[in-house]
Amino acid sequence: AVLINGRLRVVIVGRDANHQRLIRDQVVDSRLVLTQIPGSSRREPSQARTDIEHSDAVVIWDPSSLDSELLEVYRSAPIVGEIPAGPLGALLAGAAAIVGQT
Repeated sequence: AVLINGRLRVVIVGRDANHQRLIRDQVVDSRLVLTQIPGSSRREPSQARTDIEHSDAVVIWDPSSLDSELLEVYRSAPIVGEIPAGPLGALLAGAAAIVGQT
């Protein structure tokens, strides 16, 4: 879905570093620029805004894993969606739907 929709820069924010590693293992196309930010990362709102500015889509995985201030910043992205905590397959399916938004 990423390549078909021309959205090559995707931010996935939330969950923990171990879950984020699972995603990285699934990315096989070098054209995709994937920025992964675990929910436990200490970030400033200005950094989150920069993440949005340098992305084509934002996927929030487990919104409850993020600080509420950062969550609101990420929710302001033009193309954004949220996926509840769950298995990797659910994330990948949900992310494809988010990236496919027009």
